[in-house]
Amino acid sequence: MAASLVSARRFNGKKVFVPFSLLFAVAAPVLPRDLPRASRLFIEQYCVECHDADTQKGGLDLTALKFDPANSTNFSSWVLVHDRVSNGEMPPRKKARPAPEQTDAFVKSLASSLTAAEQARAAQEGRATQRRLNRYEYENALRDLLHAPWLQVRDSLPEDGEANRFNKIGDALDISHVQMARYLGAAEYALRQAMATQADPPRPKVRHYYARD
Repeated sequence: MAASLVSARRFNGKKVFVPFSLLFAVAAPVLPRDLPRASRLFIEQYCVECHDADTQKGGLDLTALKFDPANSTNFSSWVLVHDRVSNGEMPPRKKARPAPEQTDAFVKSLASSLTAAEQARAAQEGRATQRRLNRYEYENALRDLLHAPWLQVRDSLPEDGEANRFNKIGDALDISHVQMARYLGAAEYALRQAMATQADPPRPKVRHYYARD
C-alpha cells in the first residue's frame, strides 16, 4: 500500500509545499531462489507460517535455510523436510492441508533436485568419503608392514569418532594435529620394537644332530 504525503516548508519567507511519497509494504518471506519453483510455492503457502524467522517451530526457519545440496548438512536438512511432508507429518493436521496433487508436486520437485545433486557429488567424489585408518586398522597395518604381530599401539592413539555406532565412517574420522602427533609417535615406537636391539648380528652357531642321538 502506498501513501502520498505533502510537507509544508518555509523558504525565503514563503510557504512551499514539497510532495514526497512513503511506501508501506508488508514484506513477504523470501525463500532461496535455487529452490525448485514448485517446492518454493508449496513452502510459502503451507510451511512458512510456522517455520519463519519469528516462529521457528522445531528450531527450523525455512526462510533462512538456503538450498545448497552440495553441503552435506544442508542436504540432510532438506531431506528431512522432504521426508516429513512425504510421510504426511507436515503440514500438521490442525493446519490447512494441501491437496494430494500439491503434495506430490512438492515431493517430486524436491526429490528430483536432491537426487540430481547427490548423483553429481557421487560422480565427482564417489559414494564413500575418503577416510583415514582408524586405530584398530592402523595397528594391524603396522603389524603387517613390520612383520611384528605382537605390536600393540592401539591404546596410545585417541579414540575414533563414531557415526551410527560405526568407527569406519569417513565423516566421523577427523584428523587433528593431536592425532597426527600420536600416529607418528606410534609409528616411531613400532619401528623401535621391530628393529634389532644391537648393531652387530649374533654369530651363527652350527650344531649337528644325528639319528643315533
